[in-house]
Amino acid sequence: MDAQTLQTFIHAVFEQAGMPSEDAAVEAEVLIWANLRGVDSHGVLRVIDYLNNIKSGRM
Repeated sequence: MDAQTLQTFIHAVFEQAGMPSEDAAVEAEVLIWANLRGVDSHGVLRVIDYLNNIKSGRM
C-alpha cells in the first residue's frame, strides 16, 4: 500500500472513531511521516493506541 492510500485510510479510521476531521488528517499525516523517515516506533504502529485513547476520551 502506498503512503497516500494508507494516510487516507488512517484519517477515515480516526474520523469513524470520533476524532474531528481536521485533527484526524494531521494525526494521519504525522504517523505516515514518521514511518517514511524511519521512525517506525512513532508511526502507524501507534494507530491502535490512538484509537484506544480516542474511545476512552483521553484524545
